[in-house]
Amino acid sequence: MTIHYNYAGIESLVGDALREQKALLDMGNHLQAITDSTQDAWDDPESAEAFRAAHRKWVEGSTQLQEALGAVVRAAGQGSDDMNHTNKKIAQVWAH
Repeated sequence: MTIHYNYAGIESLVGDALREQKALLDMGNHLQAITDSTQDAWDDPESAEAFRAAHRKWVEGSTQLQEALGAVVRAAGQGSDDMNHTNKKIAQVWAH
């Protein structure tokens, strides 16, 4: 039986996830700029408040998504690094 751990593949996936996370942050910043420029455009207070409430809800959801994605990326990267370190230590022991 052979155990194979694909560090390069994991590193590539972590890199992809980091790029996706940045794209989501950039999109959020773009949407925030649009929101900032349009939130005072409402002519009645109820519509303005409904818009702000919907925006707050979106920001909260987006923030939670960013935090979850960040945690997954960190855990995957750390797990791969830990396993790589363990494999190197084991190889050193067996080499002696």
